[in-house]
Amino acid sequence: SKPPAVAASSSVGGMPTDFEWSYTDEPHASRRKVILEKHPEIKQLFGVDPYLRYKILLVVSIQIAGAVFASTLESFWALFLLTYCLSGTLNHSLTLGMHEVSHNLAFKALFKNRVLGLIC
Repeated sequence: SKPPAVAASSSVGGMPTDFEWSYTDEPHASRRKVILEKHPEIKQLFGVDPYLRYKILLVVSIQIAGAVFASTLESFWALFLLTYCLSGTLNHSLTLGMHEVSHNLAFKALFKNRVLGLIC
């Protein structure tokens, strides 16, 4: 069946005054259940990735080094290529890292994950 529409619970002048509510199932949990039923061996891959924190710190370091190098460039096109190709890729990588950190997958301790999330 079709999921119910998402709508603001109240509005003033057409602007919502509350969060939008959806009453459909959270997709991650149902998808996880289906995958684990088909492939129970995947459960061994769950948990903290001990290398994630080092990968994130490496990417942040490359970003900082790239920024220092970019400050020495005089050519607009060299700067453009550096920022578009290198920084764009690294920023996307950090977004993925932040997503993993938001699920507390870099450290077992919540506080350490929060600190790493700030560094990202």
